Amino acid sequence: MKKILVSILLLLFLFSCSKYSDIEEAYKSGDFENALKASQLILDNTLEEEALFWKTMSSWSLSRYDDAASSAELYLMLYPEEEKEHYILMLRAVLLLSKDKDKALKAGKELYYNHGLYKAGATKLYTLLVERNDPLQSKILAFLRPLLTATEYAFLMIDSESSSDSIILALEAMYEEQKDSVLYSDALNDAVFLLSERGEGEKIVQLALATATDDPELSITIGDLLYSLGDYRQATEYWEKGREISPEGYRIRMRLLSH
Repeated sequence: MKKILVSILLLLFLFSCSKYSDIEEAYKSGDFENALKASQLILDNTLEEEALFWKTMSSWSLSRYDDAASSAELYLMLYPEEEKEHYILMLRAVLLLSKDKDKALKAGKELYYNHGLYKAGATKLYTLLVERNDPLQSKILAFLRPLLTATEYAFLMIDSESSSDSIILALEAMYEEQKDSVLYSDALNDAVFLLSERGEGEKIVQLALATATDDPELSITIGDLLYSLGDYRQATEYWEKGREISPEGYRIRMRLLSH
């Protein structure tokens, strides 16, 4: 009887190894649809650890982010630290994909304390920490800063709605790194808009002067903002820089000064 029981257990073990090796092989070959279907078949009957893992990874690879986040959240609830490598990947899935910011934040912090963060995850975690004014944000930024280019860092400061001084310093560094970049112009436009929304007129002027950009389109935007702040002299100077690309716009703006 004992031998029969051992044989049955061995067969079940071998069957389990075989079905997951097939799923893994399908996933690694890029056949994500079949890997997902095979995982879901198992999950229809039992919430096994590996089935949840491969469902998450397959859904993620197929850009089905809501499904991936849901299965990753379930995995973390059912199998806390079941297997280190799988667990870290599930934490990353929740951090990057979950719409529940509290769950994403918790996953991000756990990744940080388990040395599982990398650039994309650290960027997302930093943004979540800034939203909540969490003191951990300074440590994450210190970890993240060496991993980012000046351009990436400037966008991060803008996206996370960091302090005005931080945005200006980041844009100045970005300007030095790539003065002719289209990305620089886009980022500066975003920053000017953000500062104007905050009502920080002095910061807009500082931003305009500190970056000394030669972008005509951006100069028109800065001129408009300076005009709205009552600084007509500098507004005229910036409109002049954009005169060549928009002569009619320049004439209309100059008429404003005569009324």
